[in-house]
Amino acid sequence: MSKKFSKVLNSENGKLSALLQLIAFAFTRPGMKVITGAIKKKLLHRDPPPDYNQWIRKQLNITKITEDFNTTFKILSFTPTISIILVTKKPDSLILAATIKSIEDQLYTSWELCLAGSSESGLNNLPEKKSNAKIKIIQTEEHSLTSAINTAIKKTKGEYYLFLEPGALLTPDCLFEFVKYLNEHPDDEIIYCDDDRIDETGKYLDHYFKPGWSPDTLLSRNYIGDTFLISKKILNTIISSNENYQGTGIYDLLLRATEANSGIGNITKILFHKRHQPIKVIEDKETKNTLEAALKRRETPAEVVEIPGTASWRINYAIRQPGMVSIIIPTKDQAALLKVALSSIINKTSYTDYEILIINNNSTTPEFFSLMDEFKTMLPDIFRVIDAPGPFNFSRLMNLGIAASVGKYILLLNNDIEVTDAGWLTQMVSNAQNLHTGAVGVKLLYPDNTIQHAGIVLGIQGHSGHVFVNQQADFTGYHDNAIATTNYSALTAACLMCRKEVYLEAGGMDENLPVEFNDIALCLKFLELGYFNIYLASVSLYHHESATRSHPLRNLKSWKQHEHDLTFFKSKWQAYIDTDPFYNPNLSLNETDFRIKT
Repeated sequence: MSKKFSKVLNSENGKLSALLQLIAFAFTRPGMKVITGAIKKKLLHRDPPPDYNQWIRKQLNITKITEDFNTTFKILSFTPTISIILVTKKPDSLILAATIKSIEDQLYTSWELCLAGSSESGLNNLPEKKSNAKIKIIQTEEHSLTSAINTAIKKTKGEYYLFLEPGALLTPDCLFEFVKYLNEHPDDEIIYCDDDRIDETGKYLDHYFKPGWSPDTLLSRNYIGDTFLISKKILNTIISSNENYQGTGIYDLLLRATEANSGIGNITKILFHKRHQPIKVIEDKETKNTLEAALKRRETPAEVVEIPGTASWRINYAIRQPGMVSIIIPTKDQAALLKVALSSIINKTSYTDYEILIINNNSTTPEFFSLMDEFKTMLPDIFRVIDAPGPFNFSRLMNLGIAASVGKYILLLNNDIEVTDAGWLTQMVSNAQNLHTGAVGVKLLYPDNTIQHAGIVLGIQGHSGHVFVNQQADFTGYHDNAIATTNYSALTAACLMCRKEVYLEAGGMDENLPVEFNDIALCLKFLELGYFNIYLASVSLYHHESATRSHPLRNLKSWKQHEHDLTFFKSKWQAYIDTDPFYNPNLSLNETDFRIKT
């Protein structure tokens, strides 16, 4: 028998053996359970998204809202006055009247409304002003928000301020929900909520169910919006008694406010509706100037670049903390795949300060050892092979690699990743250097240019799931989540960077999770320590997923390992599975496209 024919036969026998194992597993009880669940999920995936207009109308049931208010209000110990500030040029009388009526219809009545505008705005002639003493008019210069704030802070008695944009309609329980939240979270001084839009026919659309506090997302786009509650204390911090605040708008005020080391909270409920208008994406110099001013204030040199076709921005940080990157790649054989990964790193990476550590887990093929000799000869100063025999345990392999590394930054990398972007490592380092940052992940694509990874949400599939899988590479996602920098609870370790000191502070990867969920658990450890994990949409790499690792459905042994890892993961991290802080509870856990929960 020729060597060539023997190789082909062995390859075919391997595929046949794997197929037979899969078939045998399918007829076991756990196998049938998995297959039934997969079929059910596939059928569910074909369902169209729920009708949001119908969904929100059920939530806005005034009888239920009033009952909740009557039950809860009488037990509230803190009932502050809320000063609502609305700045307008020359308002449309009907639109403004609708906004004022939604305020007057509030179940919570301890409020005052400050309408701010220039002398030409005609606000003094509003009939609502004459009929309601709680409405005050503030004269401003040229539709100036800063002028309105400076005046309002002196002329109002509110303990908290709610900024409102013209045309917005408050739900009847809007102010009540904010006050209820303050009673439950007295240390939070900036509170935001979910919102949507309402068109001229009264139809609700374009919901935005927002994540918890996400500082990197906020620098990418104003996900909080123009309507939020802020304490007088924080406003006084911004507007000192010696110098009037001279900002550039509500986004500028919000960025300054979140720099005050105050508590920031969110209410996961639609509490107001914006007036629907056609979205126009134009060059926004004011927003760019606002972001550049914020970065300068924070002594963080960076370039602000708009993302074409969106309302989002990309922050290209200058590298202030340069250092070596230790690239850790575990593998067993797979010389052909590994050669693609290594060659792409070496030939296409502009960041030059790195080392490559191959963690060899039981390799046996001559091709593998020949490849290692080739790269050790080619790159003797930066290429090392560390032998790590024994049963496969991804966490143990990564911990061994990090222990042997000398870099300031570490990069966990699969052997089936292909680099296509010269600036990939530079961008990852520039974000990993920030002291608030835990893990930095990137967009991973299948070879057909569809998304394999763009962030991980806890709770999906009963544990976790990648979002926007199989969408096109340029897919924008839910409010630009797929195309702009976004904070997530977790990211895949197929390509994951962090500072080595942060990895060690977290205690490294949990070796009780040898195959699955170890990367998610690591990211959650970072959250527990107060760090934020970042998805960089600006970096795209190819991921030839599952080329080197068996699927949990491959056989009974693989399935038992999956069950073990899942049980252990849940025993440690169930709280995050129940409530992902970067995913809104109004969104579905059955789908990965951020549709509403039914």
